Amino acid sequence: MVFAISKALQSTITVEFAAKNGGNVPDWSRKVVFQLSQEELAELCAFLFFPWKSVKWIHKSPSGITKALELSMQSQKIIFTIKAGDRSITVPVVPRDQYFFRNLALSRLTEIQPPLHPDLQLASLQHLAEAHRTCKR
Repeated sequence: MVFAISKALQSTITVEFAAKNGGNVPDWSRKVVFQLSQEELAELCAFLFFPWKSVKWIHKSPSGITKALELSMQSQKIIFTIKAGDRSITVPVVPRDQYFFRNLALSRLTEIQPPLHPDLQLASLQHLAEAHRTCKR
């Protein structure tokens, strides 16, 4: 799994997934790319700082393929699962890697939104997380 900063129409984060090909090497020639919107980036940050059971986003690509990205908590790991058409890739993210990903996501969010005091931004993310926890879907 690779996280990259995107400079597309909506600057945010792109997550790239690749299944392993027989051995322990990802097959990047068959990667699945998921571009988070600015709103999804805010939800991602809220989930990373104040996790709830799971969060899921669904996109339909220009070619008509439906992609779904789901994050869930299992023990101390965040499980990323991407589904694109008939393909599914699952990647566990251990706590030490969560630290770097959480910081990357938050730094990107602060770049694309008006400046907020860090305490206020974390409080806002905490409120978003609480709304997800209590929302009945």
